[in-house]
Amino acid sequence: MSTQNLRPLWDRRILAGVITALTTAGALWFNIADYENFLTLIGSVFVPMSAVMIADYFATPGRSWDLSATARSRWLMLLPWAAGFVTYQLINPGYVSWWASAWTSIGHAIGFTPASWMSASILSFCVAAALTLLAGWLARLIRR
Repeated sequence: MSTQNLRPLWDRRILAGVITALTTAGALWFNIADYENFLTLIGSVFVPMSAVMIADYFATPGRSWDLSATARSRWLMLLPWAAGFVTYQLINPGYVSWWASAWTSIGHAIGFTPASWMSASILSFCVAAALTLLAGWLARLIRR
């Protein structure tokens, strides 16, 4: 659809055939294990970000966000997201050797070794959500 939006005059049937052939060739050519590393990394970004957004929406009085052009920036919400990202990486840094060894070294430096029962997604979500609720509570106290 994105290609069709960029080039609306191109025939959809031919475009679909070309894209199908290219993706099939890519699936046969590339190692699927490399894709797992990518999915782990984007999971570590989007899981805590989702937690921040969900917790912030449901913790905000009136359950609404100011989406206007004059809405203020909310840089404080980067802190819970970053804490969730770090939590995810400490538990499951993925399989890219230099990245995994860096996070394992950080874990050892702070005395953290993940237990086998720990889920990176669940715990990073919980950390990010809890810190978002705390940040929202502190922000409301400061505004009073």
